[in-house]
Amino acid sequence: MIDEELDAFETDPVRGGHPLLATIGCAVLLLLSRCGGGSSEAGLSSDAMMTGIVVGGGLIGLVFWAIAYAITIRRASPRWKIASLLVLVCVGLWTGAADVAARKQAFSRDVAASRVLFQQARVRKPGTALPVPAGAGTLTRMAAAHVNAAFADLDRQSAAQLQAGMAEILQLRGLRKTSAVLDQCDRFDALENSARAVRAKPTRYLDAARAMADADVAAGTIDRPLTDSVLEGMLRNRAAMERRWDRLAAQARTASQVCRILARRHWTTAPDGTVAFTSHAEVAAVNAVLRQLDPVPETVPAKPTA
Repeated sequence: MIDEELDAFETDPVRGGHPLLATIGCAVLLLLSRCGGGSSEAGLSSDAMMTGIVVGGGLIGLVFWAIAYAITIRRASPRWKIASLLVLVCVGLWTGAADVAARKQAFSRDVAASRVLFQQARVRKPGTALPVPAGAGTLTRMAAAHVNAAFADLDRQSAAQLQAGMAEILQLRGLRKTSAVLDQCDRFDALENSARAVRAKPTRYLDAARAMADADVAAGTIDRPLTDSVLEGMLRNRAAMERRWDRLAAQARTASQVCRILARRHWTTAPDGTVAFTSHAEVAAVNAVLRQLDPVPETVPAKPTA
């Protein structure tokens, strides 16, 4: 029976037009559109979206057939009309399925690249930004924007602490009674205020990431629910970042208090460069302040020098 149907189809007159050439030409155009317009990045968060892409490919195939029908296929036999329609719709469906597969692969690469970026963050050198690979996907660029913004603030705070002499104050080392830092203790108050100002804005690092997400969602390269879930995940890390800025603020506050104790100059500089207090009261005062930090610095002598 199948052989009979094939024979009947082969012997069915075309009647007019060029349905075979039109079908082949439209199929080639559909395939070329898939090769030239494949998604470089995307995220699919729902079955409905994936189904929509596949169905959309079928509809594009239908549009191609309609154009070809208006030009030439309408003059062909009914069997050629049906055959050309089925072929082009199937090709369109295939291009949609291929688009979904490409999007899934791109999304997997994007997730892997973002994980590599977070691993690089753990060994990042201070003062450097994490590089974003060329052609990076939305998730990777969102992560880089978020992390680099946080690192930029931390680097600025660390540089300001170093310039203010916080290391010498908290380590009680490298100071002399003539050190200028002892007359500028209010600089540590400013550092504490700046740390608390950053800490008070937990979503400040999400702005750049959100802007990238909005642009890519508008371009149709990623789904809104997916970017929202990524932003929510970044926001859940807020507690860790807040603790870090609390620590920086506490360091600045402690440095300010120790600086004011040292500014009384009841100490001398030991041969190894450390501060040697000359009064029990000063030792107790500095110890009480340093115990506020966790961990407590082990730099204060147990008793004053003679």
